[in-house]
Amino acid sequence: MTTYAPPPGPPPDKHYAPPAGSPPAWAPQQHYPPPPGAPPSDSYAAPPSESRPQPPSNPPRSTAPSGEPSTEPPPPYTANAADPLPSWAQACTRVRDLSATYPSLALAHLPLDPPPDFFSTPSPRRVRSRSFAAWTVPSRARNLVDGFPVLYNDALKAHGVSEEDWGRFIGDVQVAARLALAGFNMRGERQRRASLSGTLLGSVRGRAYDAAFAKSPLEQVQQLVEIYNGSAWERRKVHVTVRMQLAENGREGYELLVEAL
Repeated sequence: MTTYAPPPGPPPDKHYAPPAGSPPAWAPQQHYPPPPGAPPSDSYAAPPSESRPQPPSNPPRSTAPSGEPSTEPPPPYTANAADPLPSWAQACTRVRDLSATYPSLALAHLPLDPPPDFFSTPSPRRVRSRSFAAWTVPSRARNLVDGFPVLYNDALKAHGVSEEDWGRFIGDVQVAARLALAGFNMRGERQRRASLSGTLLGSVRGRAYDAAFAKSPLEQVQQLVEIYNGSAWERRKVHVTVRMQLAENGREGYELLVEAL
């Protein structure tokens, strides 16, 4: 049986103690000197360079282009234009009568045949909402067939509506009313007629049948205005409405209400 002798020297202690002398250069350091300066206090305070700015208790309000604070939110569009206008809205200060430049169109002219060129031209890239106060164009007389004067507001230029465009629209409105009064639609076709004839009873039935399909001048003008709104005006942030002018003794005439969307 092979036996081994213990190494010379006293047996090691139960707890290891490093050898005497300085440790070699490659040995890890167990203690590090503290950083220079006074020790930090118990409650830590961030240095001035790291302090974050606090949000103001009263945030600044949005200002209008004039520089004054604006507290009015953008109200929804209403047909009667009763909502207060923003501070940047232009008053209806310059309205010019261009009736001499754009006279009434002949009855042979059809409002939408061909459609106006500005139905297909692009609108301005940036148009400010509700940029002008609402204004009206009164009819020349009591009936729609008498038409409207070509009253042009210079505020329409910023919306991409030229004098020529507005003159075409006013002319089409009058022609649409005249066509309806003569029994034609806006395409120049005679409105639907009944085929009953020959007897008094058939004639009465025919007139009642025709009345169910015929449009009054007001109905045809309203249809034309809605076509203009959907095809040209509303994408330029303009809206036109046909309204009656009422007096104490009844209807006095009509008017076109022009509003900025």
